[in-house]
Amino acid sequence: MRLGLVFSGCHRRGGVERVIWEAANHLATHHDVVVVTAEADPLPANVTVEIVEARRGGSMEPFRFRAAASKALARHRVDLTVSFGSNCPPGDVLVAQSVHRSWVDHGTPVHIGPVSVPGAVRRLMPRHLAMLRSESQWFRRSSGATIVAVSDGVARDVQSSYGVAPSAIRVIPNGFAPAQCSPERRRTLRPAQRERLGLPSDDIVLLLIANEWHRKGLGVLLRAIARIADPRLRLLLVGRRAPTAYQRLINQLGLRDRVQWCGATDDVAMYHAAADLFVMPTAYEAFGSVIVESLGSGLPVITTAIAGAAVAVQEDRNGLLQRDPTDDVELGRLLTRALLPGVLDRWSAAAAQSVVDYTWPRVMDRFEGVLLERAGQRDRA
Repeated sequence: MRLGLVFSGCHRRGGVERVIWEAANHLATHHDVVVVTAEADPLPANVTVEIVEARRGGSMEPFRFRAAASKALARHRVDLTVSFGSNCPPGDVLVAQSVHRSWVDHGTPVHIGPVSVPGAVRRLMPRHLAMLRSESQWFRRSSGATIVAVSDGVARDVQSSYGVAPSAIRVIPNGFAPAQCSPERRRTLRPAQRERLGLPSDDIVLLLIANEWHRKGLGVLLRAIARIADPRLRLLLVGRRAPTAYQRLINQLGLRDRVQWCGATDDVAMYHAAADLFVMPTAYEAFGSVIVESLGSGLPVITTAIAGAAVAVQEDRNGLLQRDPTDDVELGRLLTRALLPGVLDRWSAAAAQSVVDYTWPRVMDRFEGVLLERAGQRDRA
């Protein structure tokens, strides 16, 4: 079967980008695969990669990529088009990693540094208006498509926001690479990584990996850390953007020497090795691959019950769940509980086994099954 996979990025440095990259690698062993994208990491030699040029920036960016990708895709006679985002052309299969309307409609304010932005204001921002329009077109123009939702929450959002029938939706989570994220690799890398980052052996290191600090709850996490009178607590921040908007808050809380921004990475497990606990008090998270990646490395997790991947966090077995993402007092209590003697070691020992069904090979076997099911439906039509 000749498959067309479309998204603006196909590489290992992002969320959706990582999913399409894994899909292309996996599907190329059984199918003829064409990837239409704006940037790509190396793929197997038998994968056809067409790089399209689409000017970046501004509210029209999603529409520019969609138009360029549509022209490129038309040159390849594919049997099935798999569209990985609302900035892409319509498809036979839509991979819904999130529903932007649900995030915009999320009622609680978002703290961007010291500024609280009401939920209603976000809907009026040009960037959000453009993304909402793009998302609405994506679902409307792909009428009759099979929807692959990354979590039960996204499946519900697709139904309520765009009227998609439950029978058209399949839930398949994101995964992680077991060769990259494993307890063995974490143990091996730990001494060198701690030394490289200047972390004393007795420091207790929290890790947050994100690109949208406000949505992932950085402000809540900083306030929770400040509530705990333990100078050994350190926070590593890994992501593309420097947390500049939070520098004043960091200084006010007396955390200047305990917060370290490490930049972006294409190997999150390097930072799993240096850390003792992954913490993400996210306000909205359709899934959260960083959660299962951390657990796969044997790194315990504290996150919010809102996250789609929260289903992998087993209370007091491999981590804890925060009920209110805005409550730094609650998060402080959870962190204090995690720091009790022996708790982190116990959670770590159980973490990797709890996510064996989230490895990329198992996840992509399920994804391929959905594509074959869709192709069979078309053949019978």
